[in-house]
Amino acid sequence: MAANRSPLIWRRIDPRFDNGAAWRCSIGLLALATDMACEAELPTYLSMPGVHFFSSRVAVDWRVDVAALHKLRINIRSAMDLLLPGRTPDVIALGCTAGAVAMGCEEVVSLIESARPGARATTPMTAALKALSAFGARRIALVTPYLPDVNALMASFLQERGFELTSQATFEQPGDLEMNRIDPTQIAEVCAQVALPHCDAIFVSCAGLRTEAIIDQVEAVTGRPVVTSIQAMAWDCLRLAGVHDKLDGVGMLLRCH
Repeated sequence: MAANRSPLIWRRIDPRFDNGAAWRCSIGLLALATDMACEAELPTYLSMPGVHFFSSRVAVDWRVDVAALHKLRINIRSAMDLLLPGRTPDVIALGCTAGAVAMGCEEVVSLIESARPGARATTPMTAALKALSAFGARRIALVTPYLPDVNALMASFLQERGFELTSQATFEQPGDLEMNRIDPTQIAEVCAQVALPHCDAIFVSCAGLRTEAIIDQVEAVTGRPVVTSIQAMAWDCLRLAGVHDKLDGVGMLLRCH
């Protein structure tokens, strides 16, 4: 038989609040449900005091073709509802380059900002266009992992915006299951192969490719600035949030711009 116990008397403490871990800014990522690259690499670029990163997942078909990318729009809203409910991140990014192009980059930004008033929004392609412009680059060597229909979509998008594709290469894989596992050292080798003397920059398109560890290496070998989807997205998120710190080790973009 349990012994009689006196009721516990709790002392209530009034909390002293500060601005939390994200005292400079909070950055939200809408990652694809199949992603094992973007969500893992993005924090490397955001490793600054007071900058914190949060993510939610967007349902997506396993096969990345143009038809599947158009369907992303249906699922973005539900993913946003799970991203820091009760608080609005300073910036929200959709972690899919080709998806943003298929749906329309401006439309994606508008969709996010209207659903979460007060947040700024970006996409990898929105950010990549800004990054290429920061370098004054118009002649682009393009590396992708996409299937032919998505490659055609991406090429047309860039050409319609005045970019000249000097050379291009693709791993031609169907989805994140394969794209996320492409060896970064091979991506570096392909970048060096496509960097023809008359190109202004190398653009590695796809937030499903692991590129963080090779950007400095490729820039050193080719003498060209390298813009990748995850890198450009991180850079744009920080700038939209008013954070202008420079970061070494991940390319000229975050070191010089």
